[in-house]
Amino acid sequence: MLSEVIVGLPGVASPSAIRGSHFPYVLFSLHRALRDVTGAEATVVAYPWGRRNEAFSDVTGCFLNTVISLDLTGPRSPLEAMDDFLDDWFLEIDHADVPFVSLAGLGSAFSGSVAAGMLVYEVATEDSVNVAGIEAVEVSPRFGHNQPMSAFTAAATVRGHEIGLELTVDEGTGFGVQDLGTRWRHRLSEVFSCFPARQS
Repeated sequence: MLSEVIVGLPGVASPSAIRGSHFPYVLFSLHRALRDVTGAEATVVAYPWGRRNEAFSDVTGCFLNTVISLDLTGPRSPLEAMDDFLDDWFLEIDHADVPFVSLAGLGSAFSGSVAAGMLVYEVATEDSVNVAGIEAVEVSPRFGHNQPMSAFTAAATVRGHEIGLELTVDEGTGFGVQDLGTRWRHRLSEVFSCFPARQS
């Protein structure tokens, strides 16, 4: 399927009051943007999350699992919905080490695919990263195509005090890349407005 790519959405300044990762706020804002462009009451976004299953504790390597994020907060105020979403997100992370084969083994209760979107999140750094003595190679999320069964791929990159956003949307999804991109940026700015502004 053909994809429509948007690169270089205007960055969103991050507030200084946020402690820890910006990731859950980026994820929440993407859910809200999806609701805006689709009219859906519930939205689904998948994302990779590193968590090593205890059965592989003696294996060297990077363990990435696909976590399925479901937002059922509905059309409430951003602050009220965000609090509930964050509570649910912490519960999702508790199960990030469940192997895919275990999920697929549920049979008809889980199809093994999600017809939704994928979020890729990274914190840019100038330092190289070594894994078992080998320098890791950074791969940009700009693939130009989506993963199978994914209507879109969204990428957020934290650089200093700003978050850059990128999108790839398959044609025929019912919404355009510009529509989703504009709403995502608006929703992330809205979420960050709930926090005190960064002092220069």
